[in-house]
Amino acid sequence: MFLDLRCKITTNFSNSIKKTYKNFVISYNFCNFAVSNFFYMRKTSLISCFLLFSSLFTHAQSNYFEYLTAKDGLSDYSINGLYEDEFARMWIATRNGLNCYDGQRFRVWSAVEGMHDTYVRRVVGDKNGHLLILTRAQAFVMNLHTEQLTALPIQHANAIAGSPFGLFMATSDTLYRILTQPAIAIQPILASSEITAIAPVDNQAVWVAGKEGVQLFRNGHATSTRYATIHQVAQLMVDSRNNLWVCTREDGLYLISAQQHLTHFTAQSARSSSLTDNDVRCITEDALGNYWIGLYGGLCHLNLQTDTIERYEYDPRAEHALSTFSVWALTTDRQGTVWIGTYFGGIDLINPQHSIYTYYGAYGKEGHRLSNPIVTGSCCDDKGNLWIGTNGGGLNVIDHSTHKIEYIRIDQKEPQNAIKSMWLDNQRHRLWLGTHRGGLRVVDTQTRRISSYPLPERNMRKLIAFHDTLLVMTQHTIYSINLHTMQFSPLIASDIMPNIKGELSDMAQVRDTLWFAYSNHLFSYALLTHRLQSYPFDANITVLHADEKKGLMIGTDIRGVWHRTNNGFAPTDSINQELPSPYIMSIASHHSEYMVATNISVSILDEDWQVNSILTSSNGFPLEVIVEHSGAIYNDKVLIGGVNGLVLFPLHSTLATVQPSALQLSNILIDNENVKIDTAYPFVQTIQLQPHQHSITLQVTTSGIVTRRNSQVRYRLKDYDYDWITTGNKALITYTNLPKGKYILEIECVGTDLHREITIQVLPHWYNSWWAWILYLSLGVVALIAALIYFEQYIERKTRKQLNEHYQQDLQRATTIVLNHLADDAFNVQQFAKEMYVSRTGLYTKLQEIAGQTPNDFILSIRMREAATLLWSEPEMSIVEISARVGFNSASYFIKCFHRMYGKSPSAWRKEKESRA
Repeated sequence: MFLDLRCKITTNFSNSIKKTYKNFVISYNFCNFAVSNFFYMRKTSLISCFLLFSSLFTHAQSNYFEYLTAKDGLSDYSINGLYEDEFARMWIATRNGLNCYDGQRFRVWSAVEGMHDTYVRRVVGDKNGHLLILTRAQAFVMNLHTEQLTALPIQHANAIAGSPFGLFMATSDTLYRILTQPAIAIQPILASSEITAIAPVDNQAVWVAGKEGVQLFRNGHATSTRYATIHQVAQLMVDSRNNLWVCTREDGLYLISAQQHLTHFTAQSARSSSLTDNDVRCITEDALGNYWIGLYGGLCHLNLQTDTIERYEYDPRAEHALSTFSVWALTTDRQGTVWIGTYFGGIDLINPQHSIYTYYGAYGKEGHRLSNPIVTGSCCDDKGNLWIGTNGGGLNVIDHSTHKIEYIRIDQKEPQNAIKSMWLDNQRHRLWLGTHRGGLRVVDTQTRRISSYPLPERNMRKLIAFHDTLLVMTQHTIYSINLHTMQFSPLIASDIMPNIKGELSDMAQVRDTLWFAYSNHLFSYALLTHRLQSYPFDANITVLHADEKKGLMIGTDIRGVWHRTNNGFAPTDSINQELPSPYIMSIASHHSEYMVATNISVSILDEDWQVNSILTSSNGFPLEVIVEHSGAIYNDKVLIGGVNGLVLFPLHSTLATVQPSALQLSNILIDNENVKIDTAYPFVQTIQLQPHQHSITLQVTTSGIVTRRNSQVRYRLKDYDYDWITTGNKALITYTNLPKGKYILEIECVGTDLHREITIQVLPHWYNSWWAWILYLSLGVVALIAALIYFEQYIERKTRKQLNEHYQQDLQRATTIVLNHLADDAFNVQQFAKEMYVSRTGLYTKLQEIAGQTPNDFILSIRMREAATLLWSEPEMSIVEISARVGFNSASYFIKCFHRMYGKSPSAWRKEKESRA
């Protein structure tokens, strides 16, 4: 309990610091935003989960993780094993109990449910309704139908394995098969020395790792091939190709192919990338046929087709990165989501099938984050490098070969101004930057030198090129710059230019005509004849886009997309009818394909302006990135920059379709009380309602981390409901006062073939018979007396319960305070009382009531309990280190106190534990 409490406190504090830092950065940038007057700020919902990232111009795997921790109900942060049963529930072995997660909530098996040892080392299953659970003390078999635990008589097992062919368990010298039908029994199948890992292949064959190496046994007999050089094996896994993967503790990862070819992966291998280290704990195969490798030093992703290894390492500064430094368990569920069990980091989740995005934000390691999260513009040079302008964070460039981000200050003395527009002159290796309040800047893309261009105005808005002329739109004027002579002049004479009191919003050039917009007015300027025309609109113009084939496209704030025709301007109905929102943020085109981004979506269109795909938050697109953004298409990649970073994804890629694996019955309430049933929820087929029970509520959810947000459940009570009732993925199905009879509750997941039927039987009432009234009269007095007695007892129990709850809250609070100051040797009663918001006398009185101890004794007891836990769980720590960890500055005094509380020295306490193990 104390260890779990410490983990919760540490994690909550870490999350609080990260959120505080993030809020500070975003608040600062939003203030700078408002000053620059470039974006229209608007409130949005949170980013939809499972945006996954890849490398810049190659399809790599994602590093965007989701997490399950103690705040979700997980009983411990250290994960030892993972297994998905046939009902799409995830079973999680932790240091503090066995957890079952159905997609919405956790259930924990501990000593109360028969788990005498709550340190669960591993959990596996046979896909036939049975689990094999290995703890430090012994192994158990659980029947999933009844959730009954059966302890196996053999102790000190080294390894367990599960497969559709059955359950297996190995001691140091014997391999056993666990028989579950007709009764649970153990059958020895072979003998081998010092077995450390096993992996069944089929009904007759099993791989065994032991003292003599790794060898395949068939029908209890060893085959000819033996890999005697492979030792210290942590896990064996047979993949979908019948290859064997061997995880070792000191020698990296081995691959034994189905043709018996041996491949070795280490931290020093000569591949394009190597493992993080050679201490490999686990491995799993994902739905795409690639492999995720858990190591002491992080997580690696192996792609055999490209022979590359991508590393994911712990970075406390990065959001949605690996949650801790070490991975101990891995598995892939039916939806393709990889579950990552970490060491004191909880569970991380990632789905490679959705890895079509590349994301660059303001968090993460050096060289992999933007200097400012607000992206205002981008351009791609002829070498494939991506130049990114930010709002107050200078210039960033992503190197095409290394995929790392270089930060370039555009002003060495002054604060970095907001970059409003960019244009790249590849012929002269010049990058032109239009800034707000910083004028026009020129960057030499080869030397990275920056110079200022002397325009009269300082507030730039848009840059476009026309032949050898650069057109610059400032806040109120348009200039032309000769790229040969570098001389500038106003493009439109002052007597022709309309008197615009506000800001120009956008500019585009179509052949020999320049178009620019102000509020709800559109202007055209003929570059050859110098003729200016005005076109009023009944909506504000947000963006102008020039396309070689379609001409001018106009984005508005309330009227969607318009285009220029021979008869004037008309709404583009083929686009607007498909868009989720009429507020157009940006438009881009490449060859015959188009991208139209609104404030809530990104749409990809073909040359006929027919929408091919729409990306929104509902299918995993990062909504908060595109709230205010600039969009472009480079080399068949769509780039969206906004208030929270930059997203890049392939133009022709779509998210993989993932369906729920099961309909989970998570809870049953009858008259708002939990029901104890004879079988586990996945197997429930019939529910009986007694005559006195008036309401029934069933909580039904869809399985899967990816689909649970977007899937819908519908249900109906056959011959009772007129039509189907559709809800979200969390369906609370409630019926009240059903007439007596038998009903069939049909439950479906919309758009899938998942279907479930549950029979609800309402038993008839008996109390309306004539003899029942006579019985009521004879029992009336007795019932009244019983009710009074019961009421008196109820009041007494309720009062006692409230008092106990009050004591428990005070005790938990006091324990938390002491644990927060566990390593502080200066922590005293005075500080203790201050944090408890009571006086010293009040603290003494309160602790006597709730714990029967004085404050000093209470502090000492918790320090000793924590020390005892560390002596057992951290054998590598010395007595001096442990004494300092629990707040003693004197090891001798610590030993004296420990002996006084436990009757033995710390060393003796630790030796006793080792002898028991």
